[in-house]
Amino acid sequence: MIALLTLTEAPRDISTSGNYLIYNCGADADKIKSILDQTYISLQSAIESIGIPNVVYNAFFKGVDPSTVKTILQSITTGANRTVNGHGMRPTLICVTEDNPYIGVMWNRCLGKDVEAMYSINTPYIYLCPLFTKIRLYPPSIGCGRVTRAGTTLLTFEDMAFSQYTILVHELTHLYLKQDYLDPEVYEVNAALNLRSDQSIINPQNYAFYAAHIKAGCTQYPTTTTNTDRELLESDCHHTSDVIAVDPSQTVCKDDGFEATLGLCTVTA
Repeated sequence: MIALLTLTEAPRDISTSGNYLIYNCGADADKIKSILDQTYISLQSAIESIGIPNVVYNAFFKGVDPSTVKTILQSITTGANRTVNGHGMRPTLICVTEDNPYIGVMWNRCLGKDVEAMYSINTPYIYLCPLFTKIRLYPPSIGCGRVTRAGTTLLTFEDMAFSQYTILVHELTHLYLKQDYLDPEVYEVNAALNLRSDQSIINPQNYAFYAAHIKAGCTQYPTTTTNTDRELLESDCHHTSDVIAVDPSQTVCKDDGFEATLGLCTVTA
């Protein structure tokens, strides 16, 4: 279990982007700001496409009330506060570095699993591993792939999940879904397409794929989904568990805590 950060002398390497806080990113802080800015802009198209005839939405959220998906994506664009233990907390992106004793516990997780980012349950924290800043910003249009002759499977030649935009949408969806996410999660695109509507709405990767496919201009999807087609070219090599369990005995927003030091906490009614 990973406890919430409740340290009294946290270094003040802090910057902001809208309501988001960016912590411990040093020289990469401007790059993280830029990624957030591009995410805001690109998500507008994804949000505006909800509720109109849309093959991408129908593929990843068939039968799902559009207002539910729209609420999650709008929360990401505004950086809405998360209420944790009665406190409103600003969403925070934390760069994981080996030399910071306050978050060094995450270092081995980043290196040991080839992970780009992680979400910490019941917190407003998204941890960004060093790999995150080294990958491409957006998924390529070639990642849209094509449908097999049988019309049952989407063949992809590039991993649409492996971009800063897609990963950030995935992790922030975790944050705004809170703990109500599909367990185990589904990461591979055809598996995501095969989910029932009640599953897709709580699977963060469906939100990430929807945003990525809108951005890339994808238009082709299986007319009949099945998970038995063996013609898959996309691997799951980039998809490892990205959710960190938090010790429930820990509290947040102590007067002398890490969150208070950052100015994260505002008491909510």
